[in-house]
Amino acid sequence: MSAMAEPGSLAPSGAPDPDLPGIRTAVERTLDDFLDGKARDAERDDMPPEVIGTLRDFVLRGGKRLRPLLCACGWYAAGGTGDPTAVVRVGAALELFHAFALVHDDLMDRSATRRAARPSTAPSPTGTGAPATTRRRNASAWAPRSSSATSPASGPANSSTPPR
Repeated sequence: MSAMAEPGSLAPSGAPDPDLPGIRTAVERTLDDFLDGKARDAERDDMPPEVIGTLRDFVLRGGKRLRPLLCACGWYAAGGTGDPTAVVRVGAALELFHAFALVHDDLMDRSATRRAARPSTAPSPTGTGAPATTRRRNASAWAPRSSSATSPASGPANSSTPPR
């Protein structure tokens, strides 16, 4: 069983407090390295670089990186010690999963903005993003239907499933 944390500390008794700014920096570096590798893979496989450019712009445009920090805090609180590389990689994966969820949300509700900025599907000001590569071809199929189409009791007007 691990020792209890001192009041006001995240680390177990006698252990140094975690380097949260260092974790944040390591997560940024891990994300950057991962996306660099994906860009090289896309180039090698003759895939459109705009997709990785759009993802890079969205994922690395900033943020507090709370998900990776909470992941690291949980690891430390459970007695984690030593090399945090695996925790950093898990934290970076959490950030990518969260980015996926935001992109999905922007596509589903066709957002014009995300937190008063460009949505995840908008091209970057530098022109590296290509939202057309990530948007559905027939976005009108996802448009809200009029309430007179069908009643809630009779069918899909208020259903969350897409039309076929």
